[in-house]
Amino acid sequence: MTATRPLPTPTRMTATNRLSAAGRMLLAEINKLLTLPSLRTTFLLTWAVTLLLRLVDLPGSILVHTQAGFLIFGVLAASHEHDRGSQINSTLLAMPRRLPLAATKALALTLVTTPLALLVTLTAAEPTGSGPGAQAGAQAGAQAGAQAGAGIEAQAGIGAGAGAGAFHLAVDGAAHNAGYLILATLAASGAGMLLRNDVGAAGVALTAYLLVAPLARARLPAIETWLPEAPQPSLAAAVWTLTALSVAAAAFHHRDA
Repeated sequence: MTATRPLPTPTRMTATNRLSAAGRMLLAEINKLLTLPSLRTTFLLTWAVTLLLRLVDLPGSILVHTQAGFLIFGVLAASHEHDRGSQINSTLLAMPRRLPLAATKALALTLVTTPLALLVTLTAAEPTGSGPGAQAGAQAGAQAGAQAGAGIEAQAGIGAGAGAGAFHLAVDGAAHNAGYLILATLAASGAGMLLRNDVGAAGVALTAYLLVAPLARARLPAIETWLPEAPQPSLAAAVWTLTALSVAAAAFHHRDA
């Protein structure tokens, strides 16, 4: 009489395994974005246009114009898997839970966009003068000038303080303005995930941010609080982003790939 082998006990997914799987999926999504040629081209063109507008000293905010590049960047980041047919199906085989997948995609896009947005805002050099970095810079400048003494030493101290203040102001302004570009990119990615077509989604995102919002702000002052305005990362910009991502995630969860 032969002994029967016991059936293997099913392995339970531990918290460590879940974190490991989530980390691998996040790295995979980041790798997709970094290796997509259209995203590299879009960013390089956006940065080049920003630099050109900076050199010609365009009046007004440069980022009002170059935000278009980040809107297209977000659309392409979300829609490229649908344009390639079965690629989204392969992704769903690896991670069938759609809402966590949508959240992972948004996080990956945020991590990729952040350094790019900082580079563009530093190139644009548009300090806001309202953040804590600007205040710290002003205080550093005042202290440096006060401690330098009188005469020539005082002049040198004032110059050094002004330089330190300008540096803090530039960094604070770049970080502040980058927040708006990141929010705009994520909102555009919501349009891309919802429409699953890069041309249509780009048209919707560009129209909403470059035409509808500015015209509505000019003609309907009562609702301007709820309209995003480049390059300020306002509550309105965050609401637009959360709305776009939520609607896109809900549609992605309930419909076919």
